[in-house]
Order: sequence, then structure tokens, then C-alpha cells
Amino acid sequence: KNLSILQERTFFLEYIKTYVGGPLTAIGYASIIVSLCLLPTVAKLLTPFATVGRMSLSTYIGQSVILSVLFYGFGFGLYGKINVQSGVVIAVTICIVQVVIADLWLRKFNQGPLEALWRKFTYFKLRV
Repeated sequence: KNLSILQERTFFLEYIKTYVGGPLTAIGYASIIVSLCLLPTVAKLLTPFATVGRMSLSTYIGQSVILSVLFYGFGFGLYGKINVQSGVVIAVTICIVQVVIADLWLRKFNQGPLEALWRKFTYFKLRV
């Protein structure tokens, strides 16, 4: 990013930034996350997100439905009407609510509702 400020923007610099810098940055972030997860306290703090991972399809579709209702015209129509801070509060709130719901759901069932439906259609049987 800063290299283009120091020199004239060229196709080569854009190529390096996109195809070398992007993957290196992703590898760096992944390495930091893995290193942090090796610490017992951090691993314990992140365990609620494992439940969300077990319900990833239900969580993804749930977010899509919630945010569609909040931002599109058939719902509250908030698109373009809220500031960044409000958007962050909405995102964090949805995340927290989904973590709590996933934890409560998985205490009773082995998988999320959409995952069970997906399994039923894929394997022609329901295992709850």
C-alpha cells in the first residue's frame, strides 16, 4: 500500500500488492490467530465460537435474514441511514446473540436446524 506512495503506480506494483502482499498478509493473520489459540486462556475464551462453527449454515442464513430485514425496504430500511458506530454495535450484538443461541441450541441438539435439514436431504435421514 505504501509502496505506491513512494513510487509511481505501475501495473507491476499493483500486481505485487495484490498477488503477493494479500496472501502474505493472510498468512500473517492466520499465524497470529493460531499462535494465540495455543495459549490456554485465549483458547478458553474462544470456545463459544466453536459452537457457532458447528452451526455455521444456520448462523450464516440467520445473519442474512436479520440484516436483510434491518437494511432493505421490506424491513426497516436502514441502508444508508446509520453511521459506522451504529453498524458496529449492530454487528457485535448480532454476533453475541448468535453465540448465545448456538450454545443453548447445541446443549439440546447435536447440530443446528439447517445443518440437520441439509443432512436429511443429503443422506436421506435425520440425525438429531
